[in-house]
Amino acid sequence: MSILEQAVDLGREISKSDEFKRMSLNEENLHKDKDALKLVEDFQDLQKLYETRAMNGQPITRENIEELEELERKIMANEKVRLYYEASGRFQALVGLVNDKIREGMTGIAHECSGG
Repeated sequence: MSILEQAVDLGREISKSDEFKRMSLNEENLHKDKDALKLVEDFQDLQKLYETRAMNGQPITRENIEELEELERKIMANEKVRLYYEASGRFQALVGLVNDKIREGMTGIAHECSGG
């Protein structure tokens, strides 16, 4: 079996994981809630704006940071957003562990925090 075929198989197995299923379900629920989706988009837009400013050497003020933090508090107060972000974090942790195991297979060195 080729490496690419094995990668497809790995993707199929990952899609069967509880972490992926929970993330997908919570993402679907989030996309059904237009208000929650708008909050997330507003937050991401503001984040991108400040990142662009920082990359262009423009200062980010305390007020800018407070504005971003306030918007983050608002979006995390929304249950659908919070559940999606929590599920997404758990899925990303799983992907990190999978990457650690791939690296272990390539180098023969186990990652200390691989968790299994």
